[in-house]
Amino acid sequence: MKVSLITTSIRIPTGLEAYARDMREHGHPDVDCIVVGERKSDVGISSFCKHLSRNGFPVEYFSIEAQQEYLSAHRSKIGRHLSFDSHQRRIVGMLKAWQEGADLVIHIDAKDHLLEGDFIGSHSNVGRKNKMMVASSSSGYFNSASLLCEAEGKAFFLRGFPSQQRDRTTLLDFTEQSISVAANAGFCLGCSDLDATTRLDHKLEISGIAPASPRHLCLAPGTWSPFPAHNLSLKRDVVPAYFLSPYVGRYDDIWASYIVSRIAAHLGEGISLGSPAVMRSAAPGNLTKELEQELVGYRQTDRFCAALRSIPLTGSSYHECFGQIAAALPDAWTELPKASAIEIEARNQLLTGMVIWHELIASILARSTCNLLESVSAQSPKSPSFAALSR
Repeated sequence: MKVSLITTSIRIPTGLEAYARDMREHGHPDVDCIVVGERKSDVGISSFCKHLSRNGFPVEYFSIEAQQEYLSAHRSKIGRHLSFDSHQRRIVGMLKAWQEGADLVIHIDAKDHLLEGDFIGSHSNVGRKNKMMVASSSSGYFNSASLLCEAEGKAFFLRGFPSQQRDRTTLLDFTEQSISVAANAGFCLGCSDLDATTRLDHKLEISGIAPASPRHLCLAPGTWSPFPAHNLSLKRDVVPAYFLSPYVGRYDDIWASYIVSRIAAHLGEGISLGSPAVMRSAAPGNLTKELEQELVGYRQTDRFCAALRSIPLTGSSYHECFGQIAAALPDAWTELPKASAIEIEARNQLLTGMVIWHELIASILARSTCNLLESVSAQSPKSPSFAALSR
């Protein structure tokens, strides 16, 4: 199985050395990494990546110039749509890994500290049918924070959980069954992925994993929980349906996770939560700025999810279903009557970006099919002519 790690970085990603050691210790030779650069990236990143490559861990520094050259070859609008110096540019690296044949794409943050051995192995339940504990919810939502421990025992929700669902009573059912896993969202401890309103209200520290939590808990098709774009693995088929918009603040990965969850439900697949766990020790960011970046999501996520659930899907692949969602979402997810200019812009840009992403994937798939047919045709023996048959 070919595995690609994707990360963005401004500073030299020295944390990748820990990933390299872990992979060597647990026997994962077919793993590479793409570090998606930004305009402000340190000049030493390229040399550091070459150093790791010389020591047995293939790491490519994907500079802005290399990204532009790569995207220009596809003649897509995606390069102009994605803003510079944004984490969302990691999807360019994800696209490259997908096009180069990665079976499993894992988004990481090189600053996260590994807490478990065999990081790759823990993510390798993705793309397979596994016998595991599966959770279903009467409300259609599962609070994945219930699998974690807060230092003072406080209850909380992770970033992106719909605000109108937080006070609802929901009935949960847990059964062990075999299920195909589309994506795995690993736990993040320490300075975890909380929204700004939660951290403004009270200080929280995610101290560990709840004692009764299974190593992996899978969400049943139709039961959703938001998952962030770090310590996240996606099977190859899911990549065409995973789009990060740079125009929706801190809800880029959250809304992407709900789209993937909607398609997974249609295809009868689940999203797993749990191992591997990482520790995030970075200091909290500017909470006021983060709050501003989350306002669009606070008001829109409930309606966005309701719209996704209302869209009928008939496709047999993530790519096909993503195209159906991109086409139907403008009518299913209408503007609020008193939407702010920021909300209107975020919605319009997301819808535009989804169409561009779908068209880009479609063009790559079409060219790949055409190249394959040409290759087969060139290698096939020529059909005998009519004259030869008549002799």
